[in-house]
This record gives sequence, C-alpha cells and structure tokens, in this order.
Amino acid sequence: KQHTQPRIPAHIVSTRLQRGVCSCAHSLHTMSASILILHATAAAMKAMHTPRTTGALRYTTVRGISVRAARTRMAAYEGLGREDICVLGGGFGGLYTALKLSKLDWGTCKPRITLVDKHDRFAFLPMMYELTTGSVSCWEVAPMFEEVLNGSGVQFLQGDVQRLDRESKLITVATGDECSRQLPYNQCVLALGSEVSYAGVAGARGHSFP
Repeated sequence: KQHTQPRIPAHIVSTRLQRGVCSCAHSLHTMSASILILHATAAAMKAMHTPRTTGALRYTTVRGISVRAARTRMAAYEGLGREDICVLGGGFGGLYTALKLSKLDWGTCKPRITLVDKHDRFAFLPMMYELTTGSVSCWEVAPMFEEVLNGSGVQFLQGDVQRLDRESKLITVATGDECSRQLPYNQCVLALGSEVSYAGVAGARGHSFP
C-alpha cells in the first residue's frame, strides 16, 4: 500500500512559516545587535589604550586622558618641590661650578640651576690677543653661554645682579630696558669676580688699565 502524508491545512502552514520567518528575523537582529555591541566594546577598549602619533611626538591615551598631558602636569608638580640654586657670575668659577652641579647625582629631585651673568658670552681672556690677531675665531674665545650650557640642564639669565635679599631669599636681576626679575633661591653661589684695589694711590684709577 502506498502511504501518503497527511495534508496540513494551508492556514496552519502559513502561520508556521510566518512564525519561522519572524524567529529567523529576530535571531538575525539579535546577532547583528550582538556584533555591533562587540565592535563598539572593542573600539572603546582600543581607544582606552591606543598609541597615537602627533607629528614626531608619540603618546598614549588611557581612559581618555593623555599621558603626555599627565606627565606635563606631573613635571609641573614636581618642579614645585625642586630647590633652586643660583650661580651669580659666568667666569671660570661660576661656569664650571654650574656645570659640575648639573652632573652630580641628585637622585629623583634634581635642583633647578640658574647661571646669571651680565654678558651673553663666556670670555676666555688668556686667548683674547689671538682673537685680535685673527689666529682664532670668536666662538673659540668667547662662545655664547647658551651654546656652552646646551644639554646640561642649566638655565642662563643675562642681567646685572642688583640685590640679594637673604631674608626672603630673592635675587633681583636687571635684565635691561628698565626691567628686572626676581629669582628665588635655596642655595646661592657668589662668583662675581673681584674689583681692582688702587690702595688709595692718587691718579692710579685714571691712568691705568685694571
């Protein structure tokens, strides 16, 4: 005998098909939503810790905060606790003292070192005659302080020292054009040189070269 499958009414088939289509559509919609959520989560996690490049500067953002900005602020906070050492005078004594201080091992709290001189160049006087005769160049005899101190971490300020207040620990420096600047200090090195003594000899000041 030939067995035949019972026929299902058309309205039941239509209802089942609609339910199946709706179920598939719902599943696809759920999967699409899940995929979108996964992509959004991955993008958010990537943005939380993504190296970025701005020009030649590379920095990292963590939770939307720039590490570069955080380090800048941290350096500013650390700078508040640093001591200031002012070296007054850029001769042999002052210049080499500032350079020696910059090379010492200060640990994690390196002081801020500032060299003050009224000239913008370090003058090597023993070779000055060779400059006048043309044997050497100007930069060999009188290099700029900024060039000599480049890379040492020592700051240079050109000006004439006017006053040193030991109570408030402030140094007043005239920087030209009737302007002055006050430098705070914790330690101060006086290397301003010496003045010629004429020992009270009449006419010695006006008829001699110091």
